[in-house]
Amino acid sequence: MIIATAGHVDHGKTSLIARLTGVDTDRTAEEKRRGLSINLGFAYLPREDGLPLGFIDVPGHHRFINNMICGVSGIDRGLLLVAADDGPMPQTIEHLDVLRLLGVPELTVALSKIDRASEAQREAVAGSIRDLCRERDWANSPVFPLSNVTGEGVDALQTHLLNLPDGTRGDHQQHCFRLAVDRAFHLKGSGLVVTGTVSAGSVSTGDTLRLEPGRRDVRVRTLRVHDGAAEHAIAGQRCALNLTGEVALENVNRGDWLVGSEAAPASSRIDVSCTLLPHAPFPLKHMAPVKLHVGARRMAARLALIDASRIAPGEEQLAQLLTAEPAACARDEHFLLRDDSGSVLLGGGVVVDPLGEMPRRPRLRHSERIKAMQAHTVADALAARIALDEPVDLERFAGSCNLTTTVSATLQSDLAREYTQDGKRWLVSESRWRSVREALQNGVAAYHRARPQEPGMKVSELTAPLRGASPEHLLMAVLGEMIGSGRFTLKEGRVALADFKQRVSTQDEQAWYAIKQVLNARGEHIPLFSELTDATGLDQAMLKAVIRDKLKAAQLHRVSERRNALPEHLLKLAQGILRVAERGEAITVITVKNEWSAGRNLTVEVLEYFDSIRFTQRRENERVVLDANLPQRLYSG
Repeated sequence: MIIATAGHVDHGKTSLIARLTGVDTDRTAEEKRRGLSINLGFAYLPREDGLPLGFIDVPGHHRFINNMICGVSGIDRGLLLVAADDGPMPQTIEHLDVLRLLGVPELTVALSKIDRASEAQREAVAGSIRDLCRERDWANSPVFPLSNVTGEGVDALQTHLLNLPDGTRGDHQQHCFRLAVDRAFHLKGSGLVVTGTVSAGSVSTGDTLRLEPGRRDVRVRTLRVHDGAAEHAIAGQRCALNLTGEVALENVNRGDWLVGSEAAPASSRIDVSCTLLPHAPFPLKHMAPVKLHVGARRMAARLALIDASRIAPGEEQLAQLLTAEPAACARDEHFLLRDDSGSVLLGGGVVVDPLGEMPRRPRLRHSERIKAMQAHTVADALAARIALDEPVDLERFAGSCNLTTTVSATLQSDLAREYTQDGKRWLVSESRWRSVREALQNGVAAYHRARPQEPGMKVSELTAPLRGASPEHLLMAVLGEMIGSGRFTLKEGRVALADFKQRVSTQDEQAWYAIKQVLNARGEHIPLFSELTDATGLDQAMLKAVIRDKLKAAQLHRVSERRNALPEHLLKLAQGILRVAERGEAITVITVKNEWSAGRNLTVEVLEYFDSIRFTQRRENERVVLDANLPQRLYSG
C-alpha cells in the first residue's frame, strides 16, 4: 500500500508523517532551514502482516508542484491534510484535482492543527472538505481531526491506515515490469540505485530490464522493497533497484521508465481519452501545445484532437498526444495536462493506446480503434478491435496492453481467424476473411471470363486492386488458404480456379499450326522472330501472344530475345554437343558450328542458352558439359 500526502504548504504533511512513522522526510539542509518540503520524502510504517505502508511526502508549495505530481503517480491512496485554522487553500484544490485526474481511487482526510481552531471552525472546515471531496467522487472519504503538536487524533488515523487492505495488484504476472524513476543516486560500494513504485509486473534480482527512453539495457544486481532487502518486487510495492550496465548516474533522469525486456518501446504518439477540468481557465484547440505529466516525467507535447476542433472546460474528447520525446506509457495509465508554460493545471485523462499510429483517412476509423481499446478488459478490447473488421497485429496489441510474451502467446478469439504472415501473428474476423476470399474468387473468375485463353491470373494482378481495402499480408494469407484447400491452383506464378480449363481459340490454334510448320521446316536452324513473322504472315501482336502462351506451357523454349525453339530441336542440338565431346574434341564455337552446320550467330546464341540452363559451362574459349542428362529430362517430357 503506497500512500501520498497532499495539501497546501504548512498544513502539517511532513510533521504528520513523522508522527506516524518516526521518520522526518525533510532531509536536506535547505528544507530544514526553510521549514518546507522541496523534494519528495519517503517513510514506512510496519504492519503485522509484514506488508508495510509506504508513505510519499510531497511538497505543498505551488513552486514545487512538479515534484508533487511526480510523487503521487501510481499511488493507492491519498492522504489530504487541511489545517483547521486555515481551511482549504489554492494548493488544496489543485492537489485534489491532481489526485482525481491521476485516478487515485481512495482518499483519507486529516483535519490538522485542531489545537489552533475552535469547535465551530473545525466543523466548518470539515464541511468544506467534504463538499470538495464529494465534487470529485470521494464522497465517503473519512475525516480524522488531529494535532501534530499534541498528538490528539493521530492514533486513530494510524489505526485506520494500518487496517487498510494490501495495495499490491493481483494481475502482476500478466504484465511486463514497469517503474517510473523518481530518484536516482550513486551509493558507495554499490553503484547506481534508482527508486520508484512498481506500477505493473514484477522484478527479481538478476533480471535484465530496459531504461526508456533510449532502449538502454541494465541488470538488477540487488533490490529493496519498502526499505528491506528482497529478491522480488511486484506491482503496488515501492522499491529501490541497484543496477549494473552501460548506464551512468548522469544518464538517468527523474521520469525515466524501467521496463521489462519484453515491453514495447517508447512512443511519441499516444492515443488518450482527455478531460478538461470544469474550472479550467480556457479551452484547448486542436494541436494546442501543452505540458504533459505522465508517470514521473514532464515533457512538452501537442494535443491532436480526433473528433473535434476544440475541447472546452468540463468536456471529454479522444485525442492523440504528440510528445517531444518518446514516452514509455502503458494502457490505463493516467496523465495530467498543464498549459504550455506549466503554470496552470488544465486537465488530464487516461492512456488508451501507448503505441498510437499516425491517423489515416478516414479519421473515423482512428476514432473507432481508440474506442475499441477503451474496453474494460484486454479480452474485451481484443474482441472490439476484431469487430472493426481490421486485422489485429497481436504483437503490437500485446505491447499496447503491456502483456508479457507468455500471455501474448495465448491471445486468441473464437470470433476470429488467426494467421501468420512474415513471422507475425494476426487475428481477423471471420466475416472479413470471407469477404476477402470472395473478392479473390470473383477476381479470378472475372479474369477467366475475360481471358479464357490465358492459363491463369498473375498473383500481383489479382491482389493489386484489392490492396486499397485490405493489407497485403491478409490478401496473401487468404490466397494461401485458398490454394492449400484446393479452391485455386498456382502454377508458374499464375492463379486459376481449380476447375478451370484453358480455352484455345480457333484463331490461336491456326496461328500455332503455322508457327510449328515454319519451325519444323527449319529444324535445328532456329529462325529469328522477324523471319518467323515473314514466314507465317502473322501480325506481331498475334505472334507474340501465341509464343507467350506456348512458353508458359513449355511447348516452346526461349533461346534468346530473338529466337524461340521447339524442345525436340533443342534436344537434337544438345546431342550434337555431346557427340563433339565424345570424340574428344574441344567444345568451341567453331567445332559446334561445324557439327550443326549452322551460322555463327545462331551457334553463339544457343551455346549461351545452354550455359544459362547449366547444361554447359564456358571456360575461356571452350565449354564443358555439366549435366549430360539434362537435355533428355528437359526436352522429352
